[in-house]
Order: sequence, then C-alpha cells, then structure tokens
Amino acid sequence: MIAKENWFDAAKQAFLNARINEADVMPTHVLVEEINRLIRQWGHFTKDTCKEMLQKGNEQERLFALFLLDSFASTDDELLFIPFLQSPLRKERWVSAIILGTKKNERALFTLFELIAEGLALHPPSEEVKQKPSDQTSDDTQSNLGGYQNEYLWYMLHRFRAILLIGSLGDLRAIPSLVHTFSVSRGLECVLNTQQEAPFWFYEYLYKLQDHIAYSLGQLDAWNALDVLDLPIRRLHIARMFHIFGAFRVNPLKVFYSIRSNHLEHIEIDHFEQRIDVLLSKQYALPLEERRTFFHNFLEWYRERENHLIESFHFKRHEETPFEGDELFLPSDPYLD
Repeated sequence: MIAKENWFDAAKQAFLNARINEADVMPTHVLVEEINRLIRQWGHFTKDTCKEMLQKGNEQERLFALFLLDSFASTDDELLFIPFLQSPLRKERWVSAIILGTKKNERALFTLFELIAEGLALHPPSEEVKQKPSDQTSDDTQSNLGGYQNEYLWYMLHRFRAILLIGSLGDLRAIPSLVHTFSVSRGLECVLNTQQEAPFWFYEYLYKLQDHIAYSLGQLDAWNALDVLDLPIRRLHIARMFHIFGAFRVNPLKVFYSIRSNHLEHIEIDHFEQRIDVLLSKQYALPLEERRTFFHNFLEWYRERENHLIESFHFKRHEETPFEGDELFLPSDPYLD
C-alpha cells in the first residue's frame, strides 16, 4: 500500500512510465498540470479510482492507472493485472507483463520472453517520403513519421526495462529468448539494402538493445550464449564487457549513462581491474596481454561504433552498391571487420 504522503511521487512516476517516450522532454510544470487534470477528472487517486479509470479512461489514462495501481497493490492483488495480459491493446499487454514480471508471476514471465522481440522490425509510413523530394513532403507525412518514431520509442524503452527485469529475476529459461532477440536485431541490420534505408535513430536503438541484452545475459551468467551468433570480433568484445557489467551487478543506469557520456568515474566497482582479469581468464581463457587491454579496447571500440554511426549518416550511399553481410554503412567500416 502506498503511503499517503507519497501519493504524488507515485502518480508522477506512473505518469512518466505511461508516457516514457516523452519523459525526457516534458517540463515539470506540464507534468504537474497533467496530474492535476487527472485529479479534477477522476478524483483523488485510490485503488478504486484506478479501477474506474481502467474501465472508462482513454488509452493514456488506462496505462497511467495500471502503473499507479501497481503502487497501491499488495501481493494479493496480482489478479488485478492478469486479465490485461490478454488485452486487445498491445501497450496494456506490455505494461501488465512488466508489472507482473516484477512479482515473478510465472505466466507473465513467458509473456515477457516473447514480447522482447515483438515489433522490432521497422515499418514507418515512409512511402510518400521516398517518392517526393524533401521540400515537397507533406506536413501530415512528416507528422506521421514523427508519431511512428515516438511509438517505436515507447516500446523500445519498455523493452529495455523488460530485458533488465528478466536478467534480474535469474531465470535461466530466459536465455534462448534473449539470444533470439539479439539475433533478430542483428538480422535487421543485415537485411538493409539500397531500397530500404533506415533512419539514424533506428540503428541507435538497436545498438542500445544489444547492449542491454548482453548486460542481462551477464546477470544470468550466460557467458558464451552469444557465441552461436558468430559476431564480428569488436561487436563480441563490446557484448562481453556488458556481460561483465551485468555479472558484477553494476547499476545499469550508471553503466549506460556513464559509457555514453564518458563519465566512467560513475562506475564504481571494488577491485575492478583485478576482478575483470580473473573473470576473463576463467570464462574466456584470454591470454594475459588481451586481458590487460580488454577494458581499454572496449572503450575505444564502443566509441568507434558510436562515432561511425554518426559519421556514416553524413554520406550518401551509392545506389549501385549492394549491402552484403556486415557492410551496413560503408565498406571500410573498421568496427565490422
């Protein structure tokens, strides 16, 4: 049961979870006004208020109610969420599976295993954009593209949460699903051709997804799970480092924030170098020289991956040059050698 004095914090968190794709750009005063609007419409938030919102509210209000209901719910209230695993609304299925997953509900776990690979393929409403010059593209089409990206981001951010949740639960039955999702994301990279060019943000999300999966596999001590995918050496190296972060149970927020922003001082692990050395020797049988340079190479190749992604979108691909295998952006890509 949520403490009375913490109801606003719970409402704020539920609102941000429901609109996770807007959380980074939503001003605080807008957030407060939206919560106050819900109070004016539905009354003060209680368990009964949430149930009424789930029956009569719109999609956004129903998602908010599910997350807020989780704050009110006790262990005995799991049954409140079970029906939403079969909801005709995809987002409600996702939210209920994540909430029930935190409660280790067996039925929800297998739903989580399935949904992490669901809807990864890119299907934007882009035909009009492809057929018209950029200065003739309609405002409606641009709006549709932005809306599609916004929706895709909602699912991807909750996908990240689901993947980290799966790893934290320690259920080894999740390993095949995690590896499959990694494989699907790699396949999406490799099927691109000159007729279907994905936007920058799509590749960025795929890379983040793969890093989260590697972290989760590390939580499960699934050290060699990705070997079946025959990854390029630098991609495998990066994945192994995220394996290690997961195995060491490093706060994932610090890991993903610190690596991307170059603030490595936020990653605090006691006897970090010594523990990595022991682990690399035991799990991967790496020679001493490779163990000594492992973390340095990870940082270099991780940043190279990010920089190459940015630089690649400054070049226009030649229409006559097909993609083969790992040649995703430029044939000279050192990251994929």
